Amino acid sequence: MDASMSYPNLPLDIQLNILDHLIADTDRIRLSKFAAVSKFWQYVVERKLFQSLTVNMFDLNDLAAYSKGRTHLFKHIVLELNLDRYQWIPTPSEGCFLKTAQTLFKILSTWDGHDITLELAILSYEEVYYKYSEEHSFYAIPRKPRAQSIFAQYKQYFELPREMLFGGLLADSEVAWHCKVSLLLGRRTLAFRPSLLEDTQIQVVNCISKLLIRRRYFPNIAPSSLAMIMDALQCLESVHIERWFYGDPISDAIYDMGFSTFLRVPRSCKNISFYEEDDTAYHRRVMKRRELVPNAGLAYSLGKEAHHLENIAVSFSFDAVSFFTPRYGHDFESLVTPCNAYDFKELKTLALTSPTMVSEEYGAIDDFLCAVAKVAKRMPQLETLELWYFSSPNFMPPHPTPSCAGIFTYQRLERYSSCISWKSTRSFRISEETMESWKGVVDVEGAEFSVEHLDLDPDKLTSIGQLYPYLELRDRILHVITWTEA
Repeated sequence: MDASMSYPNLPLDIQLNILDHLIADTDRIRLSKFAAVSKFWQYVVERKLFQSLTVNMFDLNDLAAYSKGRTHLFKHIVLELNLDRYQWIPTPSEGCFLKTAQTLFKILSTWDGHDITLELAILSYEEVYYKYSEEHSFYAIPRKPRAQSIFAQYKQYFELPREMLFGGLLADSEVAWHCKVSLLLGRRTLAFRPSLLEDTQIQVVNCISKLLIRRRYFPNIAPSSLAMIMDALQCLESVHIERWFYGDPISDAIYDMGFSTFLRVPRSCKNISFYEEDDTAYHRRVMKRRELVPNAGLAYSLGKEAHHLENIAVSFSFDAVSFFTPRYGHDFESLVTPCNAYDFKELKTLALTSPTMVSEEYGAIDDFLCAVAKVAKRMPQLETLELWYFSSPNFMPPHPTPSCAGIFTYQRLERYSSCISWKSTRSFRISEETMESWKGVVDVEGAEFSVEHLDLDPDKLTSIGQLYPYLELRDRILHVITWTEA
């Protein structure tokens, strides 16, 4: 089809069918050239192309030019940056991060409208170095478009090396395994590290309502830089962050301290989702799951912010016990701050993880659920509360273990009715005392209440993705695209 030809006599429904076919085949067709067919075609093509746009440093001048008069078409902007290979010391990519953010925010500060998602996509050196030479521009970003990589290909980096499955020693492959994963994750966080003469100011932006970082992108952004970005987004309503642990207790502890120290959620923000990934063979090589070093500071920070938050979902950052019963916390502030000091009056949904949900200790699950029910009574707007935990199968010799999962869900169905459910890979039934505690959350005489139990097959739960149909707050816990990759 010649894009320069005009078809004014074709009925509108036929034109729409042709456009639908072209849009569905954008992997092979350059859609932009068909905008020249007619004004109507231009509108449809631009609405599709500008709806979700990926840009890097070299695209920003074009973004400023072509977005004029079209800002209402934008729904999702992905800012893509590449990490330099050597991330032990400040590198050109860090100067790039600051300059790119400043340039993009200067452009966005002139935009009207609202409800645009800003996604930060940091690509590791490992993902691009096969495609590009060792020559770097000052900003360490290739000018050519990035070839789309396969997420599953890089997830395999975290799997147990084949030689380990056949009796090899961990020490024989530890260094090579660690080096390979480090190139993927980056050796430290990407941060704004300007020179003494550089201005660190970022212009205020009002058109962005959601900040997104998906698990698809492996390197981490420094919490201090994230805080600066959030401070500039004054109409921010939702923050959704998925990150990978480094697999090094010291590096992860430094990140946690920074996150809880710099977390300053704007008053406009209603939704917080934070997911930390450490359920891999690589992460298990040096430590057990995250509950051994909980980020209690983050739990305390979220407690302070609870008065204006409507939806909270935090996974594997801390044990939910430290949120509901701060006496178990690991920092001074949480030790002296009782849970009843938090204001939950706006909270509608809450999803947290705790290893207690798969505990085999007698009474541990019931005791915890009863304690949570007392707190839930002080959440007048609460619609759904979900406490859960999952650990994938561990094939590490000499003691491989099957997967385990436990999910407790409370839902307020109507004004005078509610239900709870328990789904688990282990044989457990909620006690009568626990049922009565949750029945009392809806404090109305004659309120309807139901209980459901469901046994899960551990052999069918090989990854977090298999939990998708069982989690009511799944779209709060992980981004919808992340679920397709989990």
